[in-house]
Amino acid sequence: MRGYVERNQKLGRSAAKHMTQGHRALIWLQILLMRALPHVPWRQSIIRQMLRPVRDAAQAISLPEYAG
Repeated sequence: MRGYVERNQKLGRSAAKHMTQGHRALIWLQILLMRALPHVPWRQSIIRQMLRPVRDAAQAISLPEYAG
């Protein structure tokens, strides 16, 4: 479970860093890109790329096999 927890904590720190941009221009650009996302034809591909780290972290757990 340690690897699962560490991977998810790393993801959380990374997400927090991206959500709290330090520069006004970066905040503006982030909002602009999110508002434009529904209107671009390749939005499903972009969403998949954005969610890939979340999916990978969620699937990083490895549990031992139990007989029974």
